[in-house]
Amino acid sequence: MACEVRHRYRKQLICPWIRFTFDGELVAIHRADALQFPKIAATMRDMKTLHTLAPAKLNLFLELTSRRPDGYHDIDTVMLPVDLCDHLTMSLRTDRKINLVAKWSDEFCVACRIDRASAPPLPPAEENLVYRAIERLQFASGFEFGFDIELVKNIPAGAGMGGASSDAASALRLAHALCATIETKPSETGRSSLSTIRQVASEIGSDVAFFLGDENGGSIAAARCTGRGEIIAPVPAPIGLAFVIAHPGTSLSTAAVYRECKIGNPPISADQFCKDLADEQNGLSAGFVSQMFNRLRGPATKLCPEIDQLLEKLGRTPLQGVHMTGSGSACFGIARDRVEAQQIATELKDSVPAGTMIAVAQSIVIPLQTQIC
Repeated sequence: MACEVRHRYRKQLICPWIRFTFDGELVAIHRADALQFPKIAATMRDMKTLHTLAPAKLNLFLELTSRRPDGYHDIDTVMLPVDLCDHLTMSLRTDRKINLVAKWSDEFCVACRIDRASAPPLPPAEENLVYRAIERLQFASGFEFGFDIELVKNIPAGAGMGGASSDAASALRLAHALCATIETKPSETGRSSLSTIRQVASEIGSDVAFFLGDENGGSIAAARCTGRGEIIAPVPAPIGLAFVIAHPGTSLSTAAVYRECKIGNPPISADQFCKDLADEQNGLSAGFVSQMFNRLRGPATKLCPEIDQLLEKLGRTPLQGVHMTGSGSACFGIARDRVEAQQIATELKDSVPAGTMIAVAQSIVIPLQTQIC
């Protein structure tokens, strides 16, 4: 076998890695795994492309508790995932290149009543949080392969819905699943682990960890997030809450909104809200609606007056708990069921300008399943 490897593949020695020209591309593998390379190559040839959905989130409660020495804010927020999702598809490469292609979906353009040419520009691949997450994972895990990634977006950018964070978390999960299919020694190849995934998530964004589920990779329906947002505590919440979501077509910078904000004096605790939300799950109360709160609404509407206009329109409908999510600019309200939400959304589309996204969504459990294409 050693002779076969030595003569079939052109070897370039860079200790402790051996690099091979394989199928016209340069492949790096740990020296200790050289004898396994034919098996690894066969596995990669047979590898299936993986696909998953990256859901949006809505903040039902958001308070600022303090300003940190590093310039960030400590928060107390309760958020849940909804089934307005981006689509992420990923496969392995035999080099370390990250090839990311991102585009808006046809459904997004229809929801905003715009053509593709009028869709907002997406950032260059290297600035996308998906790219940064995978690049950081390669460094943290020592994994020497790359990825082809396609990202099809339905979640508006700069909306306070966690689209970029969800995309990054889903990319980390897919990369971890793909890495696990390469059957070599973890200690020598640097295969990713769940702890590595969580560490990378905490480093690249405050919301990313939420979309990974609980600390053991289990599912959650909602979470109370503290610290910068990276400390996740699952809380009971009903599944299937129906929402109408409206985005004015104007994106907001999270940093710009936080620069305008003030700490609550004293801050409002989410304790009662979490209790009422749990009671709603058990069919005992609808009191959580009256406890909904977002400290960032004031500074966000100062930067984007269209938010107040949307909130006013939503407030004139039968929707309950009309609020802004995150740092804006998306707003939402809660319907009795998806049928009512769809009816309200249809009526709203006739009263808002083109470029405003009106969508219907329901609360779900995360993380979502990975599928083989």
